[in-house]
Amino acid sequence: MVEQARRGLSDLLAGAILLVVGIVGLAALGRNATLTSFDFGTDPGPALLPRVLLLFLLGGGAVLILLGVARLGPALAGLPEVGHSLALRAYIRPAAFAASLSVYLVALPRLGFIAATLLFGAGWIAVLTPGEDRGPALRFLAQSVAAALVITAALYYVFKGFVKVPLP
Repeated sequence: MVEQARRGLSDLLAGAILLVVGIVGLAALGRNATLTSFDFGTDPGPALLPRVLLLFLLGGGAVLILLGVARLGPALAGLPEVGHSLALRAYIRPAAFAASLSVYLVALPRLGFIAATLLFGAGWIAVLTPGEDRGPALRFLAQSVAAALVITAALYYVFKGFVKVPLP
């Protein structure tokens, strides 16, 4: 029963992530005038493939959510209360990561690439560092920010300098 509940929760989480990615992607695609300005007549334009892929993601997410509900319902009925809370606790960080990615996408145009990536990176470095490796709070905070600075600088160099991608 625990394994079935774990699979059901995995399906629900994966489905929710696919739905969020699909919805955010379709919203971003709709706001991209460069891609959508060529959609007219019988020529579908350059937005066709991204739109089709995002629709497949939405469909796959919906199927995974339905599968997760079908697996989770009977499994939760057989779980004791302690196992139930332990099974749910295992999915808090992935769900928080998906939510923080959505916040990051909203923050990118407002704060810019460097500030948004620095905050996102420092926050997740702090969350994912085990408690016994943290040490004194001030030193841990400085190490998290320093690591996030290095990661942000490397990403900025790769995307802006090497690949020549325009960043917000």
